[in-house]
Order: sequence, then structure tokens, then C-alpha cells
Amino acid sequence: MFRRLINRTKFTAVVVLVVSGHFNGTMLHSSNQAEDVKDIIQKTDSILVTQKKPLESCEKEKIVREIYSNVLTTVENQIQKYRAQARFNGSVAIARDGVVMFNKQYGYADMGKQIPISDTSQFQLASVSKQFTAAAILKLYQEGRINLDSSLTTYLPELPYSDVTIRHLLTHKAGFPSYMWIIARHWDKNHVPTNEDLLRIMSENPVNLRFEAGEKFNYSNTGYCLLACVIERVSGVEYDEFLRTRFFEPLEMNNTFAFSMTDNSYSPEMVKGYRYNGSSYSSVNYNLMDGTYGDKGVYSTATDMLKWIDGLKNGEILDKALVKKAFTQSTLSNGDKIDYGYGFRIKSFYGNKMVFHNGSWSGFRSTVRTYPQSGLTVVILTNNSFNKTGEMARSLTRTILNDYQSEEVYQIVKALVFDNDANLDEQHQELVDSWKLHGLNQVRQTINNLNKEWLAHRIEAFTDDRTGGEKEFYALNEE
Repeated sequence: MFRRLINRTKFTAVVVLVVSGHFNGTMLHSSNQAEDVKDIIQKTDSILVTQKKPLESCEKEKIVREIYSNVLTTVENQIQKYRAQARFNGSVAIARDGVVMFNKQYGYADMGKQIPISDTSQFQLASVSKQFTAAAILKLYQEGRINLDSSLTTYLPELPYSDVTIRHLLTHKAGFPSYMWIIARHWDKNHVPTNEDLLRIMSENPVNLRFEAGEKFNYSNTGYCLLACVIERVSGVEYDEFLRTRFFEPLEMNNTFAFSMTDNSYSPEMVKGYRYNGSSYSSVNYNLMDGTYGDKGVYSTATDMLKWIDGLKNGEILDKALVKKAFTQSTLSNGDKIDYGYGFRIKSFYGNKMVFHNGSWSGFRSTVRTYPQSGLTVVILTNNSFNKTGEMARSLTRTILNDYQSEEVYQIVKALVFDNDANLDEQHQELVDSWKLHGLNQVRQTINNLNKEWLAHRIEAFTDDRTGGEKEFYALNEE
């Protein structure tokens, strides 16, 4: 009976439930958003019947933000506390399965000129940039142009490190000392060195590895600078051009680019970095190390980073099998696992697998975290030496994942509306049977707990084998 009923009504009430919840006891047409929401409802009804066109992203955003309206109010309050207590200045964006549910900016991109941060303000990602370098290597591997287990000297023959492989570099197991130490010892400080300059220095002044490649994990910026050199040698194009043409343009990451002081790639939207001395801020000038990239150097926005993570997960720029590998712990030569994949750290947080990376450079602090099991992605970018990006990200994540009431509604809408499969074929049948046995009472209670009493009547209409149309919808909203 339950399946027959859903097939007949196409679960319209769930959509009505979600997009209309904030009207709470008032006539729909009394709201200044009435026509906007009504259009979504009508279009969704049509979609579920005809299966011809998916919801637009802006419509999905309205639905998701309505589901999590109470949660997002708490998120905003938490951010304001970090602003008041810890000087948070930056951009925050949160998405669920690629749908943006929160996107706000706080404070100044240029404190001296009092220029506020906007959605197009570009932040130095620092070490978060490493995931682009890793993805570029995997792209070349996917095309058959690189072997991950080949020696580094296969692609950079001037270097004397035949035992170091590309995979060792990707997973920080090569044992190189810091390139900043190498440059400090062998470079004319009146000029800014490039990646090729670093490569030449290392070929002319070989350094000893700290351990045999593969034996230990030792986080290495040097390895990722060398990977950028490999990308340029193998592809025949500059690192920044490779990222732009292969990743940023296809994903419409219009405010993302790789920066080096040596190529004058400045943008008017670049945010300034600041250090805090205990009572005031001072801007951070560029230095000798701002000529190299691969380990850092990518500037982006919070919303562009949401596009990036979504593009990876959907297989838009790399095979999903490769992305899964990048999101998986790697191993040492003795078989021990390490909490790093290809350009990503991997840990568990609140019972969820967390794939992430943090960054810190010249006053910029950043974190990009995604949770493959829940589809949640959190991005925080700052430019004022804010030192609690990790703590803040954990706090916001807990707030969202702990809201079981909204989660229940979201999962129903995701399965039966966002996935655009209203025919309820076999892949959904197990889910439907679960709701039939014990889930509907949970959903009913969820709606009551969200103080949307009339919505509970919509659930009752389903269980009582009664259909509802537009007249009933308006009647349920009458005072």
C-alpha cells in the first residue's frame, strides 16, 4: 500500500514539507516569498511526474537551507562568537552533496583601506594547494603519461635520487629536507627563486635524504615543489596553465589561480595577509619563498573550493577510482598505514571519515574538509593569522551532523527528490520498506519537533492512504 501510494502521489508532500516549513500557520500567499516557493513546489511536482528535468541548483539550495534553517542559525551564532572571541576574519562555505547551504564572508580583505571580503575575494590556500598538485599528477597518470612507481629521475634526470618515486613524493615518504633551508644556504637573496631554480640548486648541491624513501612519513613541501616540476616537464606547459585548463576552467572555478611572484600573476581580488601582534595587525609582505609553487601558491575562494571538492567526488576531472585512492590512507614500506593519501590527510571525526587539508602561510590560515559518508563539505579561509580554523571547523561540523531531525528530512528529500528517481525502482525499495516499518513515525516526530505541526498532517495523509492537492495544501496553512 505504501509503495503504491508514493508512486501515485510522487511524494509531493515531502517537497511541500521541506520548501514550505517556515510559513508555520500562515497562508502561503501571505509571504513575500510565496510565488518563489510555489514555483518550486509546482516544478517539483512536474519533475516527479515527467522525469524530464532536474531541479536547478538555486532551487536545491533553497530546499536544503529550509531543511537546515534552525541549524544554520546556530552556525551563524557560532561564527559570531569566533569573531568576538578569537578575531575570525574570512570566508565560510558549507555544502551538502554539492548543494551550497551556507556561504558568508566576514571582515576585511584590506584592513588599511577597509575593503570588505566578498564572495570573489581570493585567499592564499597555502598547503591546501597540495591537492591540486596531486590531482595534476593523477591526471597525467590517468592519461598514461606518468607511472607513480617510476623513479623521480625518470622525469627529472638531473637529480641524483633514483630510489625516490613519484608515489613517495605524493605521500611525503621521500625524506627530503625543507627546500626553504636549501634555498637559504645556496641562493642570492636579492632575487626570488622559481621551481626551476630550486631544481637546479638541488642538482648542483645534492642533499642527503633523512631516511630511506618509503620508510617514514615526513611532511615535505620540497616533494610537492618537485612534483610541480614533474608536471611541467611531462605536460610541456607551465604549472599554472595546467591547473587552469584542466581543472579550474572545466569546473568554472573563475576565481582560482596559481600565483608566483616571478610571473606577475597578481589579481585585484587577492586578499592581503596579516599578522597579529597582540594589539594590532600588520600586513605581511611577499618573501623569497613566494616564487615557488606546488606546495602552496594557489589562490581561491570558499565557493570555488566547494566546486573543486564536488568535481572530484563526481568524477568530473579524474576517474572516481583515482579519487577514491587519493582519499585513502597510504602505507609505509613495512605495511604500516599513515593518515595521508594523495594530497589529502585522512582521519575519523565524529564517526565519519574525514578527508581534509589545512594550510598556513604569511598570515593566511585555511582548512577544507569533506566527509564522504555524509556528503558534507566545510571550507574556512582566513587572512589574519586566525589560529582556530581547525577548532572552528570541528564545531560547525558537529552542529550540522548532530541535528538528527533535519537529517531525517534531508535523507528523504535526497533519495526521492534530488536523486530524480520518483519511480521508486528496486534501488530505493529497501529504503522505502525501512520507512514503512519504522521510519514514518520518526519523520512524523521530526516534523513535530521542528514546530511545523501542520506538516505532520501531510505525513498522516500518506499513512492513511489519502492524497493531497493544492486546495488541501492551502487549507493546512490557514490559521
